Parts: sequence; C-alpha cells; structure tokens
Amino acid sequence: MDQPAPASPDIVDNGLLNGRVRLRQPARGYRAGLDAALLAAAVPALPGQRVLEAGCGAGGVLMPLAARRPGVTLTGLERDPAMAGLARENAALNGVQDRTTIRTGDVAAGFRTLDLPPFDWAVSNPPFFDDAATLRAPAEGKRGAWIADDGLQAWTAFLLKAVREGGASSSSTAPIGWPTCCRCWATRPGASPCAPSTPSPTSRPSGSWSTPSRPAARPCAFCRP
Repeated sequence: MDQPAPASPDIVDNGLLNGRVRLRQPARGYRAGLDAALLAAAVPALPGQRVLEAGCGAGGVLMPLAARRPGVTLTGLERDPAMAGLARENAALNGVQDRTTIRTGDVAAGFRTLDLPPFDWAVSNPPFFDDAATLRAPAEGKRGAWIADDGLQAWTAFLLKAVREGGASSSSTAPIGWPTCCRCWATRPGASPCAPSTPSPTSRPSGSWSTPSRPAARPCAFCRP
C-alpha cells in the first residue's frame, strides 16, 4: 500500500490517543482539539454499526472513533475539498480506509442529497455561532468552524434526517446552541434528549474549557424512537 506523502510546511502530523492515531491537519486555522476528542468518546457505536459525521474536517473525530470502535463503518461529509482530501489521507495513514468513506458536500444541501440510507449514529462538531457580528471576527482559516452560514438549525436538522429509527445523534455544542438543538429534536415525536455532559470545572483532563471569544463545547446526545 502506498504511504501518504510527507507533511508539507502547512500541514502538521499530530498524534492522538497517546499515539494510537496519527492526524495530519493544517498548521494554522481550525485544528482538532478537545471538542473532537470528547465527541469521539461520546459515540458508543457497536460493531457493524454505521456512523456519519457532518463537517468532518481532516478526520479529527473519525480517526479516534475508528481506533476506539474497530468494527464500525465511518462516513464523513466535508464541504472543503482540501480538508476532505486530508481526511482521506488520514484514513489511509491509520489503515482504516477500507471502512471509511469521505464525501465532499454541504450540510445545507440536506441529508437526502447524499442518497444514503439512515445511519445508526450521526455526529457533528458544528459551528457555534449563527451571526458573525456576535463575536470578534475569527481568522479566515477558522471561520467555517465558528460561523454556521446556514444556522445551527440546519446542522441539527441534517443530523435528525441522517439517523435511523432507534438511532442516536451526538453533537459537541456550546451551551448557547442547546436550545436550538432541543427545539429541532422536539419536532421528532418520541425523541429523547440525554443530559448534556457537564464536566467539573476543576477537571481539565475530562472537561472542556473556553477562551474569551469561544465558549466551551460539550457533547449532547439525542436518541430517536
């Protein structure tokens, strides 16, 4: 099997899960961090199940998930062709390309445009804000990760359509977005929201933290009947 080319100066090769996972990602701009680690850990998918991530970036959630859940089939959707290409490279780098598919597309187009059957799990680490005026403008490389051009509701609606009956969804969402997520899931009769993960403020290894312009994100799971 051909090995991926060495990282360029604009791409760094990071180790995750104590070296179990290698992740190539941009040296600048949006980079996978604790949000991605928490989200991957919040998906207890079983062998044989299918997991979809909306906005998968370079694979910061999918690759740890693949390492944690060896019997799971993974699909990622990413609108940035360069990031989608990195996700494919990372799947090959970690030896999981046989059970990982990366599609280039936009969440705003809706799940049905993918022409795929519903998944057992649908996950996402969506942008936190709908309005760029609510915070200091982020660096251009981070804008797509911070600002939801079509609104957080579009992301939640996508996940809702992507999950089969009896399946579940998990999002790494800032507290400011929880009401929107809950309102969207309330439109699905019988859907049951699980309590958001709220780590102890003194427990950094298992918790999350915030910067002055970016609130902490915590995984929040919802189950379809």
